[in-house]
Amino acid sequence: MPSLTDSVRATIRRYRMIAPGKPVVVAVSGGPDSLCLLDVLANLCAELMCTLHVVHLDHRLRGAQSAAEAAFVAETAERLGIAATVEAVDVRALAVERNLNLHAAGRLARYRLLARVALTIGAQAVATAHHADDQAETVLLHLVRGAGVEGLRGIRPVVAWGEWRVIGDMDDDDLAALPKDEHAPRLIRPLLHVARADIETYCVEHGLVPRRDPSNVDRRYLRTRIRQDVLPTLATLNPQIVAALGRTASACAETADFIEQELDRVWDALTTVQTDRLSFDGRRWRDLHPALQHAAIRRAYTLIGGSDTLGYDDVMRACESVGRSVGRRIELPGGVALVTDYDGGFGIIRGEPAPGEGLRLPVIETTLTVPGCIELHGGRALCADYRPAAPSSRWEVFLDAAACAAPLTVRRRRPGDRMRPVGGRGTRRIQDIMVDAKIPRALRAEWPLVASGERIVWLPGIGVAEGVGASTGQAALHLWIEGISDEDEPGGIAVVKEHSMHDDMAKILLTAEQIQERVRALGAQITTDYRPLGDLLLVGVLKGCAMFMVDLARAIDLPLGMDFIATSSYGKTTESSGVVRMLKDLDTDIAGRHVLIVEDIIDSGLTLAYLRGHLLRRNPASLRICALLNKPERRRADIPIDYLGFDIPNEFVVGYGLDFDEKYRNLPYIGVLHERIYHTTA
Repeated sequence: MPSLTDSVRATIRRYRMIAPGKPVVVAVSGGPDSLCLLDVLANLCAELMCTLHVVHLDHRLRGAQSAAEAAFVAETAERLGIAATVEAVDVRALAVERNLNLHAAGRLARYRLLARVALTIGAQAVATAHHADDQAETVLLHLVRGAGVEGLRGIRPVVAWGEWRVIGDMDDDDLAALPKDEHAPRLIRPLLHVARADIETYCVEHGLVPRRDPSNVDRRYLRTRIRQDVLPTLATLNPQIVAALGRTASACAETADFIEQELDRVWDALTTVQTDRLSFDGRRWRDLHPALQHAAIRRAYTLIGGSDTLGYDDVMRACESVGRSVGRRIELPGGVALVTDYDGGFGIIRGEPAPGEGLRLPVIETTLTVPGCIELHGGRALCADYRPAAPSSRWEVFLDAAACAAPLTVRRRRPGDRMRPVGGRGTRRIQDIMVDAKIPRALRAEWPLVASGERIVWLPGIGVAEGVGASTGQAALHLWIEGISDEDEPGGIAVVKEHSMHDDMAKILLTAEQIQERVRALGAQITTDYRPLGDLLLVGVLKGCAMFMVDLARAIDLPLGMDFIATSSYGKTTESSGVVRMLKDLDTDIAGRHVLIVEDIIDSGLTLAYLRGHLLRRNPASLRICALLNKPERRRADIPIDYLGFDIPNEFVVGYGLDFDEKYRNLPYIGVLHERIYHTTA
């Protein structure tokens, strides 16, 4: 029977975990598993031609006991002649800050430290002490919670950087330490095929005295109950249950690998890579087997940089949203969202906020002139002028002009940027300040900041630097964000954001203000013309006239009557058919009445020509036409227009009563419909 060291050597060779040259980071808690791993690797490092670097994290959860474990690991590394990094993190505070349980917060803190050290020393890999019993527990844990083959493959022997970096929530400042021409560190598990009992035996035989973490036997945790209750019960049915579950994990890993290979074959045709977005082709998506769809969602999530685990329920929720509607936004864990597009397509995006949310600077850096404004995304702007100081708020500040000398720049953050906030004891990384302010990860890279020379003086929505605030009444540099109020959270993003009908407009042709101003002018002219007649009957042509006729009637300062008539010509196309069908006739006898036809738009004129002739045969005292819009380029019938709102170009317009396929009538303005809308519907 091979020794434990032989098993580890074989595992390293089988999975090509370690190559000669660059160092390997070893995660050491001080427990039997990690102590065994460190000792074995220390004995093999000369053979493997690599160096080791120990990393230990004190979670500050058990007071003096935690501190003693940290000292023990440091002493062990020193005895072995191995460099070590030992740090402490208040995991309880981190759990509160990130809304995590203690286990999840501890995991985040550990992997964040491991990744940072690995990047700093240029390590080729990070070794953790997961073993065969951990694998069995993980498979059972995933089985109890419900998982597919990806979950049942359990703990993998080797995990690429692109997948495990998200566990440590690596941000831009951390990634800047990674040389662009070097391979990123992988996560490796050299003990994965070694049983816990063999590890305990190794520790005894080699005189290792590990420290024991009492939380490992805390029955409040499901993993502990699986370890203490479920596995021993299953062992009565199969004494080799740990090995059997390991084989299950391996079989599921092979199936998962096959799915990944099949996905590789269609990936380039299925997806389009953009900045912070992976777009999926709807037609090719529909052709995929569900297993490939699920794998595609998981891959896109990982590639786009999700900072959490995408579970089965999240995958199903994402898949079920595709093809349901256009513009629907589904938030996924870790600052990632799915946004549905036309034709069944969709995008997986990292942190792209919904329109109008958050602050995003469209350029890396620009000079701020005073007075002046810098345009931001979403119609907002960062503006500056000089005026006496007043009380500041999140989005409006008054700074000491002498302390904020030119040149002033507005820029995005850079790796290593620091600021001392008002009341702070010292400078802090901008990244950490943004995290504490709950700025979504997705927004941090483009969030604007204001600097005077090299000194950062204001983070809009977050705070100003110590020593730059102006006293009330003092001549001050006045900075503010245009288009946002103090009720707006710095980076709040809706959980589900439906597509807005305003997004379907190619442009706004006539604003609500322009329309109302013209309606008032028409009302005044009609009042003047009809007052001597003593009679006025408005005949509205449904349905498009509804908004216009109501507003027009209120702008006419005369007693008047109202009736409606309905015809049809458009159906569901953008072209007037020329075929007129009466849908609703008048309820009023118009003989001897002064009638004013109120029409939303005159296009070819065919419908209105038919209607005018139809009403003239009923012998009104007079018959005139008032139209809000006129398309002279489209005219096919000669129609006299007595009152006109606007001549417009030959474009398909909607809003203010005008529709396409019975939609968009409730827009307050008149807009040009985007071609993709009626091309998709036609």
